[in-house]
Amino acid sequence: MQPPARTKAFVSHRDPVMNAGLASLLADQPGIDVQLTSGPAFLADGAARPHAPDLLLTDYCSGMEYLAKPREARRQIHDGMRVVIISSRQTEYEIRMAVERGVHGYLLQDCRPAELADAVLTVSRGARYISPTIAQRLADSLIYESLTLREVDVLRLIAQGLCNKSIAKEFGIAVGTVKSHVRAILEKLQASSRTEAASIAVKRGMLADTQATEEPLHRLPVPGDFELAGIAA
Repeated sequence: MQPPARTKAFVSHRDPVMNAGLASLLADQPGIDVQLTSGPAFLADGAARPHAPDLLLTDYCSGMEYLAKPREARRQIHDGMRVVIISSRQTEYEIRMAVERGVHGYLLQDCRPAELADAVLTVSRGARYISPTIAQRLADSLIYESLTLREVDVLRLIAQGLCNKSIAKEFGIAVGTVKSHVRAILEKLQASSRTEAASIAVKRGMLADTQATEEPLHRLPVPGDFELAGIAA
């Protein structure tokens, strides 16, 4: 009788303390082989890498940057590697972007060791896993229709207090076009005013100025294959 297959997990987090801590926690878990890597350098083109991983446990930006790479580039790093993000980021927009990119697992940094191990083993079996808090934020976000990239740009200027004429000048478009964008934004965010729309956007993290989230949400995959808080959806 063959022994059960062991999960090969590689830890590559930008935070050195998190990097070492995650590796140490997983090393104590049965059925998991851990290799600690040198932070985001692990994902760089031409970097020396471990052999045959099952999954990568990483920070939000590194995970998003990896998943944004063309398929061929990802194959050169590791073919079939599944990505588990562990991060303090938990706004609706950031979570939806991670799901849009195809993340396989999403945990908060304050998760318990047992949940961390459970998530790693779940993802290694081919399922997906998101923590209870992340699952709730994702569910909350489903009531809103996605904004286009231009609408997010307009919303950002609305939050800065610019009027329609100034926004039109900023983008080199007609004032009437800006008004159409504003109407769409208010409708999608279910807001009654520009001020309320800006407040909702800030709360949901839609105006975060991070490289990893500067893309439109063209579609939101139905997370039917996610394991929510350890329970299959």
